[in-house]
Parts: sequence; structure tokens; C-alpha cells
Amino acid sequence: MSQINIGDKVQTGVYVLGEWRPVHVGIVVSQTYDKSVSSVDIMSLHGGKPWIVREDTSHLRKLQES
Repeated sequence: MSQINIGDKVQTGVYVLGEWRPVHVGIVVSQTYDKSVSSVDIMSLHGGKPWIVREDTSHLRKLQES
């Protein structure tokens, strides 16, 4: 898995019975010093005001830019 950095487009998700399930798409806007927790803006990509959620970085999947 490639390292997730500030500015990356990511998909948030949760684990259900050991299987990762996608939830939202957003942009990483900040991270803790050790990068274990990321703040992800899940609304600006869709034309709304910023809506920031905190996620375990291990629950994020980096999306490839096309």
C-alpha cells in the first residue's frame, strides 16, 4: 500500500466482519505527527462546504488520479 499524505484523494472505509467496506471519497487535509490519524474533507469534492472527518489512516485507501 502506498503512503497516504496530505492532499491525496482517498476513500474512507470501515471493517465489517474483517472485510473493508468503502464509505466516502475525500481529500486528506491534515494528519497527526505520526500519520496514524488523518482528517479527511468528504464534502468539498461534491460542491459543499468542507466537512472534516477524522479517520484511522489504516482505514483509508488512496485513489489513483486519472
